[in-house]
Amino acid sequence: ELRRHLLSLAHPRVKVLKKLPNTKAVQANHTFTYNQDYHSNLYRVKIPLMQMKTESKESKIPRSVLEERKNRVEVVIVRVMKTRKTLDHNALMSEVMKQSLRFAVQPRN
Repeated sequence: ELRRHLLSLAHPRVKVLKKLPNTKAVQANHTFTYNQDYHSNLYRVKIPLMQMKTESKESKIPRSVLEERKNRVEVVIVRVMKTRKTLDHNALMSEVMKQSLRFAVQPRN
């Protein structure tokens, strides 16, 4: 957790901290120092928190299965839009999730 926060503060967009050596990984021999040249025009600075790469459930699902699911979702979308003609995005998403009962459809952000 601490490594993630340190990397966020040393991110190239923010650079509150300087990191030596300048790599994406944090090891015991790396050093962090305060960046004296850092300044911001804002009173409060928003620093995005880095997300560590973790192995998710999706990576365990074979690629062929993911492709098949993608095709099924597209078929459901076409079927719904042919019957409804016009539909806003949220209504379309809920209708696709209702009709996709074989697997849990996870919308992308």
